[in-house]
Amino acid sequence: MAIETDRLNMSAESENNTSITKQELQKINDVVSELEKDLKKTKQDSWIQCIYSKLLLKLNKTEQARENLLAAILMEPLNWPAWDLLAYLVTDKHHLKSLDTPPHWIRWFFQGAVYTRLQMFEEAYDLYQNIIIKFFPTSAYVISQLAVAQNELRDIEAAVDNFKKVRSIDPYRLDDMAAYSNALYVSQRRYELASLAHIANEIEPFRYETCFCMANFYSLRAQHDKAATYFARALKLDPTNVSAWILMGHEFMEMKKTEDAIKAYRSAINLDRTDPRAWYGLGQLYEILKLPNISLDNYLEAHKLKPNDSRFTIALADTYQKLEWYEQAVTYYKRAGGAGLGKLGPLQEKLGQNDEALLTYMQFLDWLKQTDAYDPLDVGTSYSNPEIKHAEKFIKLHKASS
Repeated sequence: MAIETDRLNMSAESENNTSITKQELQKINDVVSELEKDLKKTKQDSWIQCIYSKLLLKLNKTEQARENLLAAILMEPLNWPAWDLLAYLVTDKHHLKSLDTPPHWIRWFFQGAVYTRLQMFEEAYDLYQNIIIKFFPTSAYVISQLAVAQNELRDIEAAVDNFKKVRSIDPYRLDDMAAYSNALYVSQRRYELASLAHIANEIEPFRYETCFCMANFYSLRAQHDKAATYFARALKLDPTNVSAWILMGHEFMEMKKTEDAIKAYRSAINLDRTDPRAWYGLGQLYEILKLPNISLDNYLEAHKLKPNDSRFTIALADTYQKLEWYEQAVTYYKRAGGAGLGKLGPLQEKLGQNDEALLTYMQFLDWLKQTDAYDPLDVGTSYSNPEIKHAEKFIKLHKASS
């Protein structure tokens, strides 16, 4: 245990390049050659096939690794490391359906892992909530994965409740605590986030999740330099983690370190081009730099990956409006649903479409009432948002003139 702690300590603080050197590649090739000779002589073993696949991935032999992992799973369906590794090689939902895997209950867990990695959180939520949790109601892993999906679907309260359940079942569990810290950060739970970061640091200071919790803690306190430092430490421990690269990009953006922010977002994109958050971050950055054409390209990529996310749709509409492509702006504000109505109304006014603007403002206020964000009898609430104030004023003026 002490040796492992020292190794992680050195890894977290070292400035050495984490990429594989030519010497290391040669060693891996030598091991693979020896292993292939042994595999021909001995009876095939699922676990050895899994190790062999990991080595093949180091050599970028992805297709061969995928075939060996499928063979390992067919030999031993309960070889979870093989399933887990295979989950990272699935490119999309069509690829998932095409895989010839055995009809075993553990396949549910594999599907859940794939859904989460591919940002298919609605599918992940349905699978964990409606199927898996019925068979494993007290599993910390299952409840934790359900909470991750809820967090990504912005059901923050439910996610936090489930993460609390996980901590009551296993107080020393650090897996998925990075996601828990995100939920606490978004919901502005300062005390709970500070407590989580402190506990994680006591359990194991050199775990990736601990560094992530500490980074979110400092970010919530607006200590962006310390937050960036802890995200950098997290990335020393897990350089392939997309979320850490994206959030480090956000911290650099807050510190107005434009070049560093671009590098962080680009690193995230290079690791996973299917994660819309990195594209969205780049779009925001170029928007700050007043480069709307480049910003638009990045927002389009984010929207393509997650067309139902109103944040990306509204960002597109805003950029089209800045570029004076008003027809496209109107289209995307409408696609954003209720969240886009507050911005659609003023644009329709600008275009002289007053009747359409009136209808939009009325729909906007109705939508706010349904989401408990607006109470016409509460003066404080009613006038707390400039968009609400303008909508009310426009409706009154229109009624008075008619």
